[in-house]
Amino acid sequence: MIEFRAVRTTPAPGFSFVKSVADTSFYLADSTFISDEDIEDAGTDTSALNPGLLMLEVRLKPSAAARLHDFTQRHVGERLAVLLNGELTGPPPRIMDPIPGPTLSIFGLPLSKKGEQFAAAIAARWHSRH
Repeated sequence: MIEFRAVRTTPAPGFSFVKSVADTSFYLADSTFISDEDIEDAGTDTSALNPGLLMLEVRLKPSAAARLHDFTQRHVGERLAVLLNGELTGPPPRIMDPIPGPTLSIFGLPLSKKGEQFAAAIAARWHSRH
């Protein structure tokens, strides 16, 4: 359901060309470095500051939080793709600072019919664990 993948601006082995929304082109890693198995808990918030947008909140397991911190520390200024149900959430966001984890929030996901279905799937999958 949720995946994090590395992104490059130039071709490299193990990366596939992707044309994203807003005519942004990049190369997306073929492999995932964080996925559902790495997530301890997740939830969505539709009452975020921007109406019509969805916020995804994720709490990673300690080993995944360490991987994310290491990756973002080595790739500040580059991009990180977030995929929901195998689809990009939009242009990959730029890594501004290392993400220490284990909790992170992803803002600005469109609250469309697909977004509402995704929010319901998140609630069913992770909130049932509480």
